[in-house]
Formats: sequence, structure tokens, C-alpha cells
Amino acid sequence: MTNLDVTELSCVNEILTAVGYGEVSSVSQTRDASQALKVLNSESATVQSEGWGFNLEYDYVLTAAGGGTLTMENDMLWAYPVDKSKRFALRGQAFIDLKDNTTTSFSGDYKMVVCRFLNVENCPRPARDYIVARAARVFQDRFLGSPDIGNRLSRDEGMARERLIGHEGDAQAYTAFDNISTAQIRAGRGFPIYSELQ
Repeated sequence: MTNLDVTELSCVNEILTAVGYGEVSSVSQTRDASQALKVLNSESATVQSEGWGFNLEYDYVLTAAGGGTLTMENDMLWAYPVDKSKRFALRGQAFIDLKDNTTTSFSGDYKMVVCRFLNVENCPRPARDYIVARAARVFQDRFLGSPDIGNRLSRDEGMARERLIGHEGDAQAYTAFDNISTAQIRAGRGFPIYSELQ
């Protein structure tokens, strides 16, 4: 299968076949397929919220609205200002300025580091493989509870994560000077965050 063949349906079918179910022709065909799609989307958001080279944008400009509010766009998982002197937090989709504890004091443009949610079809192959492997393991844990299948899927998930971290290092061309510490790798985050590259 090439990346062009990847659809939500193909990912759902991978989840279903990983736990021993048959493939479906539509994600709404069976209750199991619908549940698999929900798990896929949830786990995709969880994986992508870690922030990877393929879904992070640096120096992205957000502009305050006329009423002084600053909000995230619908496809953003999180964002924070590049300027470390700015102290923002999120309340729903709106930012709050922690210096004056208000959501209506924003004006102008703000450079942000942004993490975007991508449909699984738009993720690079190693990320898609990890998301599907993780979703299959979670689906099995929630709906089947088989120790044998669970152990196999946990191993598959671990190997897929390793491949994604390897891909991330290759794609971002990290070097020894990028300060990828052993502690980060052990914590499951084998790549530096933006502030560490400054």
C-alpha cells in the first residue's frame, strides 16, 4: 500500500484485522468499525499532540480579533508564543494573558509555535503506522481484553514508535549538537523541543 492508498477506511480495516475481525466496506457498516474509527481519531490526536516535525509550525502568526481576543484555529492541538516574555494559557480555544488574567487584552500579531492536527491520511507513513498500531492496541484493550492479542499489539506498537522516532530524527536532520538527551529518549520523546534548539 502506498501513502496514496491510505484512507480512514483502510486504517479502520487495519485495526479490525489486527484483532481478528473482518474488513468492512464502510466505517459505518458495523458498530465495531464505528468504534474503531473513534479510537483511531482519539489516538491520532494523542500521538500528534506530542508535536512532531510533520505537524509543528514555528513562527506562525496569529492575529488578535477586533474585540481583543486571540484564539486558536480549529485544527490546532496547542500553541504557545515564541516570545518567552509573553505568558499565555488556553481557556477552550481562546488564549488568556496570564499577566493581567484576561482574554480581551490582545492586539496585533503574535508569533507562535503551533501543533496542528492532521488527518491520518496526511501523516507520514511512520506516523500513520504508529497511530494505527496504537489504536489497534487500545481498541483491543477496550473491547476484547485478550492477553495474547494485547501482548502482540503492544510489541507492534513499540516497534512502530521506534520507527517513527527514527524517521523523525532522519527527517529533521538532528545532530549531536541538538541536545537529544538520554532522559528524553527514555521518556519517549527522542527529539528536542523548539526552545532547546534556540
